[in-house]
Amino acid sequence: MTNSSNLDRLIAEIMAQARTEAEAILAQAKNEAAQTSRVAEEEGEKAAQNIAADTQRQIAEEQARIIAAATRESANQIRAAKETIINQTFEAVRKDFAGQVGQSYPILMQNLLLQAVQTGNEKVCWAQADQALGKKIVAQVNQGLKEQGLLGNLQLGEAALPQYHGGFILHGDNYTINATTDILTEIFMDEYEPEVVRILFGEL
Repeated sequence: MTNSSNLDRLIAEIMAQARTEAEAILAQAKNEAAQTSRVAEEEGEKAAQNIAADTQRQIAEEQARIIAAATRESANQIRAAKETIINQTFEAVRKDFAGQVGQSYPILMQNLLLQAVQTGNEKVCWAQADQALGKKIVAQVNQGLKEQGLLGNLQLGEAALPQYHGGFILHGDNYTINATTDILTEIFMDEYEPEVVRILFGEL
């Protein structure tokens, strides 16, 4: 065999081996690429599922937030409406205390004045609406004080400020007692508001 033939055979063997190795490398590369593709596909699917789950959770949370906000707003509106009704009720009582009390109003005012008097020499300032009634009550209370052996010298003062709708303010030497219907209504509100709420809305 000539040197040329040996060289040709050697080259052929090298080329064959090179092709074999190249094919093996190519096959391995294809396998790795396929595996990478599958992993990427699985990861992509997982990511898509996670995104979908996160989106659903966010939607659910947003819906819950909206519902909660609407519920709070509704509750606030109801509470505000109730407070408005309660305030209107007490305002009506404050402005027409005498009418609400009825025929017992003069007796109530007379008893309050008797309880408020300390010396019998005070000045009584009646609300504008009770000027005529107040004059009669002061005369009656002075007579009652004298019958008890006390000084019955209550004096009528100027009308109370226009902000007062009824009742009187008693002025002594070093004290003042506000027995106007406005103050009486506030006392009534503090004490009986739960009962008024129950009557108006059927609840405490």
